[in-house]
Amino acid sequence: MTAIRSIRSWSFQRAVLGRRTFPALAVALLPAFIVAIGAWNGAWDGKRDAFDDFGFSIAPLCLYFVLPMLCMFSVLPTVGELYESSAISYFWTRPTPRWKVLLGIHQGSLLAFLSLTALGITAVVLIMAFANSNSNPPGDWMQRAFGLWLVMGVGGAAYGATCLFFAVWSKRSALWSIGVLIGWGAIVGALPGSLRNTSPHRYLFGLLRDWCGIENVKSGFFVPDPSPPSAWLSLLVLGGLVTIALFGSFAAANRRDVN
Repeated sequence: MTAIRSIRSWSFQRAVLGRRTFPALAVALLPAFIVAIGAWNGAWDGKRDAFDDFGFSIAPLCLYFVLPMLCMFSVLPTVGELYESSAISYFWTRPTPRWKVLLGIHQGSLLAFLSLTALGITAVVLIMAFANSNSNPPGDWMQRAFGLWLVMGVGGAAYGATCLFFAVWSKRSALWSIGVLIGWGAIVGALPGSLRNTSPHRYLFGLLRDWCGIENVKSGFFVPDPSPPSAWLSLLVLGGLVTIALFGSFAAANRRDVN
């Protein structure tokens, strides 16, 4: 476990410190930037309620854009740098099993993802609550914000493991990650029909409805699901995705040559 902790700490610092953090930080703070512009223009001075807008607009934006992009920025550069610099050879030639190295990278990247997500959600809540002071009480804001953070955390674990698999398995990990996380995840998850059932985003929205109290409403971000999955089914499916992706990463690490 000492090896996992050491690699986790290194992976976390790699993702949140230095110049390479700026793209991930920009993605995490994008919703806050959007609501800041809205607040500046008086979006919540009239009849519109900031609490409702947080649930019906900002939360879907986080799932459709922030989640996949932030996962890619948290995982792919870390693993890619190891392979490009051949530093991965150091880890692979150590007595530590390769699966421990990859598990440490996944955990460190997830901690970085959770930290940046917490920063972004907190900034959004503070701006919107201040701009619409007559909205819901602070307890409601905290509950909804914490629920969204938990949903993002579950999604970050699943998508982070998926990015880790592509980073180890292919030299074109960015293309694979964009295609799967955005194509299969965000786009397919928003389309009506049976194909939606295969998308992780359907189950993330199942958690969003259960943990954040966001019902099946139509907005510019997603089409209502006529039969949303339960929280337990959503956790089971997303947990299965984490398991499959991690084991796939472990298998790919044993087959990919290091130049």
